[in-house]
Amino acid sequence: MGSLVTIITINLNNLEGLKQTMESVFKQSFSDYEYIIIDGGSTDGSREYIEQHVEKLVYWVSEKDSGVYAAMNKGIRQSKGEFLMFLNSGDYFFNQKSMETLIARSEGYDLVYGNILVKEDDKEWVKNYPAELSFKYFLADTLPHPATLIRSSLLKKFGLFNEQLKIVSDWEFFLYSVCSLNAKYKYVDETISVFPYNGLSSVASNQKLISEERRAVLSLRYASFLEDYKEAERDSNKLKLLENSRWFRLRRHLKKIGI
Repeated sequence: MGSLVTIITINLNNLEGLKQTMESVFKQSFSDYEYIIIDGGSTDGSREYIEQHVEKLVYWVSEKDSGVYAAMNKGIRQSKGEFLMFLNSGDYFFNQKSMETLIARSEGYDLVYGNILVKEDDKEWVKNYPAELSFKYFLADTLPHPATLIRSSLLKKFGLFNEQLKIVSDWEFFLYSVCSLNAKYKYVDETISVFPYNGLSSVASNQKLISEERRAVLSLRYASFLEDYKEAERDSNKLKLLENSRWFRLRRHLKKIGI
């Protein structure tokens, strides 16, 4: 076994995001990590930037791949850490003690996760996660891979990420690990990473694909719960309609100004 943690960053033509990600890794107070970067054949200067920091990496490659999860799996196959952390380009650690914060609580656990600071164009907010996970929770949400330590043996037991899925393979992994493999998990109520709200799962046009892929996973692994997911989707859509209503926006504005 190599370092305690393998940090894996995947990137494709996101030079500025990559810089921010790599700099946040290099500034960590925790030093028992190895760093792997999988670049998808970028043409925006990312490759050259990676080459400038090659002495701080245990492995890197810049070549075309078949998608996000193929790139993540490529990193996993090169890893030697006891734990894995996926910090993709654009994501970055909240402060210098982020890794130290998770590692300090990792003894005896398969998954250790914290909160993320979500940054939108005009606002930012902390997304908090529950201390208790359930199948019902995963019908509506997932865990944040930029703020989750994953024991490498758990991921290899699962069989790496499903490359046939385009967006929800990490959701499938977390769901199966907690609900079928009874993975031991620990919630750390602290902000670990910053997540720009522009990733694949955040883009509105991808919501239909997310729904289709989640339904496919549930049909294969948990067919008896598929109707529960459809009901959760309907409830979520009703809530979104309510939040977008003129009345709700007015009420939110009045609350903001103290009325």
